[in-house]
Amino acid sequence: MLRLFCAFKVGIQGYFCIIAYPLMKIKETFLLLLLFCTAFAATSQQTILDRFQANVRNGQVFLNWTIIQGSTCNGINIMRSIDSLNFFEIGDIEGVCGSLLEPVNYNFTDRKPFANRKNFYRLELGDVGSSKIITIEVISLNDEGFYVFPNPVDITTRIYFTNSRFQIAELKLFNINGAMGQQLFSQDDFFDLDLSGFNAGMYFFLIYTQDNSSPLSGKIIVQ
Repeated sequence: MLRLFCAFKVGIQGYFCIIAYPLMKIKETFLLLLLFCTAFAATSQQTILDRFQANVRNGQVFLNWTIIQGSTCNGINIMRSIDSLNFFEIGDIEGVCGSLLEPVNYNFTDRKPFANRKNFYRLELGDVGSSKIITIEVISLNDEGFYVFPNPVDITTRIYFTNSRFQIAELKLFNINGAMGQQLFSQDDFFDLDLSGFNAGMYFFLIYTQDNSSPLSGKIIVQ
């Protein structure tokens, strides 16, 4: 005679059950149950969300996600971290989320993310579990219109600036004697500089963009 064990209730999706043979030991039954629990949790976390994305605009992070048709959860907690390990809640959506009849879109705005570093986000989907972790870097430019990190620099550094139309921008790097050491072009809103062959000291840069009537100017210290 087979025995049916209904271990616990999983959301509104019903009870999670396993079938055990009468001669199966208690330890073996427990291990089988644990295996099924782990597999179910991993599957449910991946399948309830169709997408989970983050975008940055004007120093704010806009999160958006979709719960697929036929899936629901009991409330959503929006979590943030700066190390991908320790998360804390920055917002919540109460009540039943999702729908049995159609996909449901959600969004949340993080108005005060950590500037000039990576921000990690995760969703706690009620009794279903956690979403995957997504990350996005939030850059805050200084009053001169750029941000250099790292600075001082050992080998490589990145200079961020405004290039709203993503047109060709030009960077020129000079030593203290005025000799040009590098000339770079970019259609992004940053330049990556490899300074491994440069002597230690102070260097000056100019960035020419169509967003600025005059070039941006700043300095980099090579260690």
